[in-house]
Amino acid sequence: MAQVQRQREWAIRLIQRMQASMQNTLIAKALNAKVRPRVPWQMRLLVRIPILRDLPSRLIAFGPRRVRLLEA
Repeated sequence: MAQVQRQREWAIRLIQRMQASMQNTLIAKALNAKVRPRVPWQMRLLVRIPILRDLPSRLIAFGPRRVRLLEA
């Protein structure tokens, strides 16, 4: 279990950093806006193309690389 934790730690930190960055930029701007904000073209593109739409959730769920547990 400790081996998996070591392998996943950097991925978890990366994902948390990305989430915090998105929260501080996109969501904070939307909440503080006086007029209704326009959705960035990148986000609209993500919604329209299935493989791109699924990529962020897969990255958050599984991380940027697969963790393998080797039996000792």
